[in-house]
Amino acid sequence: MTLLEVVEKYPGRVISFRGQDAFVSNMYFEKNELSGRSELSELEVNYIRAGDDGSPETIEKYAYVNRLGSIVTVKPILFDQQDLNWNKPNYLELTSEEKELIAESLQQGR
Repeated sequence: MTLLEVVEKYPGRVISFRGQDAFVSNMYFEKNELSGRSELSELEVNYIRAGDDGSPETIEKYAYVNRLGSIVTVKPILFDQQDLNWNKPNYLELTSEEKELIAESLQQGR
């Protein structure tokens, strides 16, 4: 499945995120749901986590609580932050502009 096919099949919105197109949806996609066995394996699925105020705060490889939705890209997102339970970077702090854009996209994608 291509990013275009994801856009056509699921509710959400395409945004420009750090130099690439990204599909933002309030759905929580399982990583293997989109990547499947073959044709979907090129897509990157990551998760949008909310801060204490309920607005987007981070993009994470895995989010089990406070998740707002998913962000799907063709190229990997470069994570620069690491929590204590991981041995490599696993999340990305959003800028205020990114937080606003993603929050707006989640609202429009419903």
